[in-house]
Amino acid sequence: MIVVCDISGRHAIDGHYLMVCSVVVCEVEPTYVAKVLYINISSTTSKEPTLRNISDFLRESISSLPSAYGGLDIVIERGELFGIDE
Repeated sequence: MIVVCDISGRHAIDGHYLMVCSVVVCEVEPTYVAKVLYINISSTTSKEPTLRNISDFLRESISSLPSAYGGLDIVIERGELFGIDE
């Protein structure tokens, strides 16, 4: 099982942001998603998309997972953290 996160809405509209983070727990095979076990898309923020704010937003969104899914590997697109590996 893995946790997959995706953030949408990083673009300012009339000078304001509204980002949403989806968190999905799934079972995966080497080339496909075998089964989706949990989905949460309720996390939102209006903060500017800086590295610190995005990191905090991801942490907050992932912390909403039920404890049964704690300790799983987390997968995000490289661009979610501005291409910074650390």
